[in-house]
Amino acid sequence: MTDAVESPRVLTGRTVRVAMLAKTSPWRRTTALRKTVMYSLRLADGRTGYVVVPQELVEHGDEDVPSIARERQRRGEVPGGDIISVKRVR
Repeated sequence: MTDAVESPRVLTGRTVRVAMLAKTSPWRRTTALRKTVMYSLRLADGRTGYVVVPQELVEHGDEDVPSIARERQRRGEVPGGDIISVKRVR
């Protein structure tokens, strides 16, 4: 005689997907993302790069973003090249 062991994930013939259940919706932005601002960088060769900046750095205006982007270019976080324009995305 064999003992049948039922999986705790199977109820009435349906599979319960425990990993899919979450307290918050996966489509909502997290607290960390709400405290950042994203900018699109248009480069001279036609490429586009993106930089995410903490909101407290740009509370008084977007004037510092090009210098922040150039610093991140030096570190290799953003594609290299001449930055033609900076546009706030979100």
